[in-house]
Amino acid sequence: MIGAAAAKELRGAYRFLRRVENRVQMLRDEQTHELPDDPGQRERIAHSLGHADAAALDTAVAATRACVSAIFADVMAPLQTGAREESVVATAYCRAVAAGGGDAQALLALGFHEVAPLHTKIAALLASANVRAMPERARARLDGLLPVLLDETGRSAAPDVCIDRLLRLIQSIARRSAYLALLEDHPATRRRLVALFADSALLAERVIAHPLLLDDLFDARLETDAPDRQELLATAQRRLANAPRDDAEGRIVVLQEEKNSDAFRIGLAYRNGNLDAIAAARGLSVIADFIVADLLEMATRDAQRQNGRLAPEGAGEGIGVIGYGSLGGGE
Repeated sequence: MIGAAAAKELRGAYRFLRRVENRVQMLRDEQTHELPDDPGQRERIAHSLGHADAAALDTAVAATRACVSAIFADVMAPLQTGAREESVVATAYCRAVAAGGGDAQALLALGFHEVAPLHTKIAALLASANVRAMPERARARLDGLLPVLLDETGRSAAPDVCIDRLLRLIQSIARRSAYLALLEDHPATRRRLVALFADSALLAERVIAHPLLLDDLFDARLETDAPDRQELLATAQRRLANAPRDDAEGRIVVLQEEKNSDAFRIGLAYRNGNLDAIAAARGLSVIADFIVADLLEMATRDAQRQNGRLAPEGAGEGIGVIGYGSLGGGE
């Protein structure tokens, strides 16, 4: 459980780091999550956030990250049920590859088939810039997690396909040690991920592109329950409540994340047989309706700020959305 004080700190940290991320993306006009190396650009970002200079911003970011890490370490401490279960073969193989060696034939014993290209991919991952730049603690987590993934993936329905997708995911989250820790310490979630990556290309690609979706896999209810309309709307409204109405960029980010999460949860429910095709389509339509309605409200406010009311009093707002095809038919 997270206490009230920790929750307040996490909420403040989330908002601060989101604002920093928004400024970085606005400056570069691209989907990036790293502060620029250029001193001039860092100064611009610092000033836009109310800091005296780049050094002050760096200090604030470092302090915020340290606070989040401390809370995370306290709450998500490894449990006995999270003990490592990797095989001796997988552990020895990974250590050999990390040292610059390793025999691809060892992968045959773990259940893989096309072992030569897989060996090359594993070696490339461990030698990549992202992995080499990992802090010591994060690298230790990866060294513990990779043998477990090899062992569990080798027993999956499609070992070669599954491990290829998992290696791509690890590459994308290598600098986000929190996700590595979660996967290492929570076997049930890790096994859900392995099973998903083994049999669903669509959902696996969604997770690789949007690692935040890993959070949804921690909800064990998804294996037995299907999200309903009220649940989807309540979750979206709750998340949007934390984004000020005059912060268009922030609300769009929240809407995008909520759309990805809800669509993923519906996809999981369909995959698990908890939703049929018609119910899944209607669930996606609920999400689309909600997002369009919120964007319409944002567009209306923006238009009114620039041009005043667009229609006479009592005659509506002057802007509408007409849904044809799948949207109009709730399909």
